[in-house]
Amino acid sequence: MNYLQLAYHFTGYYTRLQREKKFIRKQVTPLVEQCCKKAGYCFSGEEQKKVLLYYPLFTLLGVAENYLLLRRRKIRDSERWRLVLVSMMAALFDDLIDEEHWNEDDLLHLLHNRLEQLTLTPKANLILALNEELYTRCPPSEAYRLALEQGIHWQAASAGQMNKEISFEEVLLISREKNGYTSFIFAYLLEEEWTGDELYFFYQTGILGQLVNDAYDLFKDIRGGIYTVLRKCVYVDETEKLFIHEWKKLMALLNKTSAGIPQQRQLKNRLACMYGYGLVAFNQFKQAAPNGSLAELENATRKQLVVDMEQWPTRIKLLRAIIKISKIH
Repeated sequence: MNYLQLAYHFTGYYTRLQREKKFIRKQVTPLVEQCCKKAGYCFSGEEQKKVLLYYPLFTLLGVAENYLLLRRRKIRDSERWRLVLVSMMAALFDDLIDEEHWNEDDLLHLLHNRLEQLTLTPKANLILALNEELYTRCPPSEAYRLALEQGIHWQAASAGQMNKEISFEEVLLISREKNGYTSFIFAYLLEEEWTGDELYFFYQTGILGQLVNDAYDLFKDIRGGIYTVLRKCVYVDETEKLFIHEWKKLMALLNKTSAGIPQQRQLKNRLACMYGYGLVAFNQFKQAAPNGSLAELENATRKQLVVDMEQWPTRIKLLRAIIKISKIH
């Protein structure tokens, strides 16, 4: 990919972003407000952005649209509703685990409406209200339900990442499975019969997304005592090598799909626009750890670890990183 192609992709992302924000503002937000009233729940400012904007927009633009490039079509209205509702519930499920300390059994009881065994909080009631809307408006498939059960299992297992003694292999497995099944959940919300090669490709996108997320949450995770894949590596270079290795696996899986060469090239470039953010973070970590050891980052400042995309030098680094990763096969 060259800079002209990069400008084309960024322009496309921005245009679609504005379209999806308009859909959420005009159609989804009024519905969520009704559900909140029914559940007796009120969002904080940041939480509202996460649930109503960040999760749904990433799911639509960074996940579903990319998957559908393999079939050369756009998202249908019924699919858009499913994706938005489920992505909002995913954000709330995360909070039930992290803030209210729900376990796997609790989440499965909620999923299957076995409410007599639960003490329902307002946030749990909001999930129930959103789930009711999902099945009323556009019922998902059985494959979605089965993937959701597995996703909940691995999401609950991620609580083990609070244990300092957890091994690198265990964290990598949790990250791979949790995000791989999340990819399946969203794939099964789309009205397609996916091939095995396509599903393997979707699964692999999960671990790359998690590595980027871990990189941008590193400062918060260190303070919160959460042991991610990055924190279980020994050297900063290890993290970047792992990331590139997983990217190469993703490209090999993309080549195995039945998508034509133009679709594969377009999808590769769009994915590079997302995962290039990871290379920017790893480069910043190298500067914060002169000796190359990740242990040096444990006491680093927020400024050293948090990537500031408001700064133009950082944005220029991002453009270079996107071009770089797009050329790695």
